[in-house]
Amino acid sequence: MLRAGSLVLLALVMSACSRMPWQREALAVTCEIDPATGGFWYDVVIIVVLRRAGKTTISRAKLTHRALTTVDGRMIYTAQNRLKALKRLRDDFYLPLKRSPLAETLEKPRWRGGEEAVRWKTGAELAIDTVSENAGHGDMNHEAHIDEAYAHPEYAELLKGREKEDTEAKID
Repeated sequence: MLRAGSLVLLALVMSACSRMPWQREALAVTCEIDPATGGFWYDVVIIVVLRRAGKTTISRAKLTHRALTTVDGRMIYTAQNRLKALKRLRDDFYLPLKRSPLAETLEKPRWRGGEEAVRWKTGAELAIDTVSENAGHGDMNHEAHIDEAYAHPEYAELLKGREKEDTEAKID
């Protein structure tokens, strides 16, 4: 049986991406499964690496994994602002997948203003949102990726202390 991290690596390979050693290691930790719940061990994962080091590639692989393994999965991607998020959704998520062997898993994307989403045959959707206190509220989201979070220091408080809280919850 393949572990979740292996499936994400498979998504990396299938989307014709080169893998860097740090990506393999990050996925091995990020995709650890909690044997008590069967869910991911970590609720919050923060990855900080240099520019152009493969963050978007790993994000695309992880979101594709979620889309292919979660029927009707809902995922959110944010960037510095909505226009940047839309450009990333099209150029860095949809187009590389469309040009890869995973293209057959995609449905026609939705590009209507304010409702943009990459869609999969599983019913899963990757939409964009802006970073704000209300971002991602409403529909249940299975996964959210915040790119360039440093651009929004006013929301650092939202994550502050979460790491300790999550670790303590897992130890009990």
